[in-house]
Amino acid sequence: MPDRVALVRLRRGESRCGAFLVVRAGGRTLTHALRTTPSSPLVPSLNGLAALGSRPGLAIVVTTWEGASTAFARVFAVREGRVFAFATRTPDGTFPYEGSVTHIDAIDCAGPLVVASGWFLRGTTGHSFGFFRHFYRVGTDRFQLVRSESGTSRSPFPPRRRLREFMEPQPFPSCMRARGAAA
Repeated sequence: MPDRVALVRLRRGESRCGAFLVVRAGGRTLTHALRTTPSSPLVPSLNGLAALGSRPGLAIVVTTWEGASTAFARVFAVREGRVFAFATRTPDGTFPYEGSVTHIDAIDCAGPLVVASGWFLRGTTGHSFGFFRHFYRVGTDRFQLVRSESGTSRSPFPPRRRLREFMEPQPFPSCMRARGAAA
């Protein structure tokens, strides 16, 4: 489990190792290189430490890149003396969150599971919307899909009382135990 976590940016331009996640754990300093791009000078950014699933300890949540309206979070942990990124079903290992006019994405804890959800415009009329929810078990090194659900709605907004993951525009709002400081 991490004792201290920091994110250090070394370069402003595009670089495969333009930033480092630095973790102090068990008397050792561990690092993990992170890519930087000139189009997103504030990324990567440290979101904080989250209690995910039923596993002991806290996971490290980092926004690793941002698009025009959507940000993408990656989850890291310390195991066996190294910092590693959890595997997901996405090619880059991230979960999208936030969004804009045509879609919104969210990621949060749902009891012992993690839920990744999306709410999106269907078609061009502006009167039909769809959603998906993927529920994951937190494994030792990956998020394991447990179940999925999807559907349609006439509302342009997710029902936040039922889909609590949409309550705040940040990753893992209900299980974040320590928030990262703004750079």
